[in-house]
Amino acid sequence: MAQVTKDVPLSFGDPKKTVNGFVIVNTENGDMEWWRHGDLGPTFTSNREDGYQWKPSKDDSINNLAGRPEISAGIGQGDNSEAIADEIESEISSSTSQLVQDLNDIRIGQVEDNGSQSEREELLNTPSTAVPGTNPSLEDIGNITIQGGADNFFQDANYSGLRYPADIDLGTQDCISITILKYGKKTFNNVGGSIGFSDRNFEIGNTIILPIQAGIKDQNMVKWSGQEMNPLQVGAAGAADQASDGDLTGATAAIKDALAAQDVKEAIITQLLQKASGAQGLLSRLTGAIANPNLELLFQGPELRPFSLSFFMSPRDEGEATNVRKIIRALKQSMAVKSGSNGIFLKAPDIFRVKFMQAGGEEHGAINRFKECALLQMSVDYTPGGTYSTFNDGKKTMTAYRMDLSFQELEPVFAEEYAEGYPTGSTSSPAPDDIGY
Repeated sequence: MAQVTKDVPLSFGDPKKTVNGFVIVNTENGDMEWWRHGDLGPTFTSNREDGYQWKPSKDDSINNLAGRPEISAGIGQGDNSEAIADEIESEISSSTSQLVQDLNDIRIGQVEDNGSQSEREELLNTPSTAVPGTNPSLEDIGNITIQGGADNFFQDANYSGLRYPADIDLGTQDCISITILKYGKKTFNNVGGSIGFSDRNFEIGNTIILPIQAGIKDQNMVKWSGQEMNPLQVGAAGAADQASDGDLTGATAAIKDALAAQDVKEAIITQLLQKASGAQGLLSRLTGAIANPNLELLFQGPELRPFSLSFFMSPRDEGEATNVRKIIRALKQSMAVKSGSNGIFLKAPDIFRVKFMQAGGEEHGAINRFKECALLQMSVDYTPGGTYSTFNDGKKTMTAYRMDLSFQELEPVFAEEYAEGYPTGSTSSPAPDDIGY
């Protein structure tokens, strides 16, 4: 199934309660699902068979919401999952709801951008299947190539729902989620006096769930460097500053005043003698002094943060052994370079969104957050116990694996993101008492 995912928050109830999640659009038929982050199934769905009417899904997602006191407070009594489902259905049943309009806009955009020409024509122009409120021109849409082959591995159904251990309970246990993303393009954003690039848009693929293990560390870095400026350079820079303001007379006077100073004259003569003789440190040798270097530590730029994760996996049954093998395969294949169809270009590997998640699906507040990152290095120890040992299954699965992953973030962290959040990388902005990035 060709699909695209986009983060969309859901607000419902009175007073409004907001839950973060994402929409999955099936670009082949326009069907949509809204998932709460951390759940194993959609919270509500919409498809063309029912006229694109949104309906709560009959799965554990609603029950998980009911188990969250900050969400369920004031909605129903006791087991209030049914009341929460009613609140959601009320919010998403109105055609005037901003949420519904936003979701339909997403469906329209993703079908236009990702469906084949025949699929777009059927979905957008046939009365029985058209998305409500649309009247697009197919000439404006154009033919957009569908990504296929290795490009779609990150959404391969064979690798969906991977987790270790197999019985990890996301409702009661903290975990690490590693989501595979398709490397997104950037565009220039030179509007309104701003110079830069747009946010990178990612298509979201499969997510791997693993337990949080020991050795959690982060490292924030900024590039600073000591810089010197001798008195002659200071004088020249000051004159240049005046000249840049159009004050040529003042610049000339500043140079004359500097050269008229006795110490400056001696320093220039000594520097010329030092250069002519090849002797080093002549000024210090003759006068016991040196030119003031005006040494100062100056900001040079941001640094991209690296981080590492290590996982020990020892499968307990055949199903768990299959999951472990698939987890290793999924990460190895996703980090691999992709070859272009014409042999001229190489495509970037998939990238990753790594999150520490609290039980219930919210991002951990007492551990750092990450931005989207590349997997630079992956090493797997197939005999972490020091001896070759396998199970007697069809694949001769190893009895234990140690997997070490080395990541590096794609973009630096900025101070504003601690207050405003990082929209493409987080489900919400960090609270004032969260560690944040």
